[in-house]
Amino acid sequence: MSDNINQGWTCPQCGAGGNSGNFCGRCGAALPTQNYAAPVQGIPLQNYAPQGQGIPQQNYAVQGQYVPQQNAVPAKPVKPIKPFTPEDKKKANRLCIISLILSIGALLVVILIAGLLELAHVNYETVYSVVSIMSFLYSGCVIAGVVLMIITRVKYPKSKFGLALMIIYIVMLAAAILLTIVASVMMVSACNELIGSSACS
Repeated sequence: MSDNINQGWTCPQCGAGGNSGNFCGRCGAALPTQNYAAPVQGIPLQNYAPQGQGIPQQNYAVQGQYVPQQNAVPAKPVKPIKPFTPEDKKKANRLCIISLILSIGALLVVILIAGLLELAHVNYETVYSVVSIMSFLYSGCVIAGVVLMIITRVKYPKSKFGLALMIIYIVMLAAAILLTIVASVMMVSACNELIGSSACS
């Protein structure tokens, strides 16, 4: 193909060959666009484009010359996916176990201490003070457990234990919100009944 173009181009209208300009020497037909679509060794592309065709001359280049793409968007580098190794699984499971101990284990400790104080017939004020302190400490343990769960999900997203732990915490949060709503409604109802009975008496 290169030899044919170097020897000239053939007019598709009248069949005249050996044309070297932008127009046929016999009939005056313009150089077909498909003949200068690809760069050819030794022939500048800007010489192929016929005048007045709306093709910017600066977009054509000689063979081997780099033409920058003005609208080209640089491709973002693809971050390699880190494999989930058995060692990563052990680390994720360790974090999940610590998270469970901090959240659920601390709750069991609070309940156990409150039960022991009740069995020991300790006065109400002491039990209330101890339970209040333990509840405050338990809230800190729950926050720490949730933070560990989030760290596990971020560092080891393929950990099934971490996924199950996240679901457990979501269920616990939903249950706590529901119990809070129910308790609030019961307290309001009890207060209304107390006010009503006081008014009647």
